[in-house]
Amino acid sequence: VIQLKAQYDRWQPRARYKTCLDPTTDDVKRMAVNLRRTARDERILLHYNGHGCPRPTSNGEIWVFNKNFTQYIPLSLHEL
Repeated sequence: VIQLKAQYDRWQPRARYKTCLDPTTDDVKRMAVNLRRTARDERILLHYNGHGCPRPTSNGEIWVFNKNFTQYIPLSLHEL
């Protein structure tokens, strides 16, 4: 995470970052809503590092943990 943040700092020094390690569906949705509210008319970038989980689906779904952290469940990016 530190190396990735350093790379983004070089590319866009004024950008702000929020990390969310091993998020559940609710965590991702809550973070997306908060970031959109804070960003207003600006863009947000979601860097998804799905190391160790299934690849994103062709339907535009990423994989996140369920509430018990026992399995991965798909989360549609259209819902975000």
